[in-house]
Amino acid sequence: MTPQYTKLILEAGTMIHKTKSRIKISEILVECINSALDPDLCCLYSTNKDGSIFKLAIKKGYPSVPDIISSDSEFIQFINESRELVCLNTKKNSPFRDILLTGKMESGLAISILQKNIIQDILIVNSVRPFYFKKNELSFLENIRSLI
Repeated sequence: MTPQYTKLILEAGTMIHKTKSRIKISEILVECINSALDPDLCCLYSTNKDGSIFKLAIKKGYPSVPDIISSDSEFIQFINESRELVCLNTKKNSPFRDILLTGKMESGLAISILQKNIIQDILIVNSVRPFYFKKNELSFLENIRSLI
């Protein structure tokens, strides 16, 4: 992992440690990821009480994205079952293609934010560039998630 990523993780960890607000923690995560990766789109979707849908809570970047993602989405189901992140680096036929929130996006990644082992939020990062996510970016995102 790059020194810049390590520095951002440490700064985010310090800020998260100082707050108990779920909304503030989410804002810190989105800002940190946006600063580090400079994606075309970074969104945080929060689950409703019964877990059937995820509503857009925070968005940075591209102007138009879906307001709601159904928990029936293939990538949401995969995350629910595996607790792993989902990464799609091309628009090839994939059951996870709906991770790309607009037609112009070529790469997408989704990662869950757990609280008490329950998925509360899904963080989605998209880029118009294919093969945008590499080992350093994936490692950075896993480390950011571990701060919660």
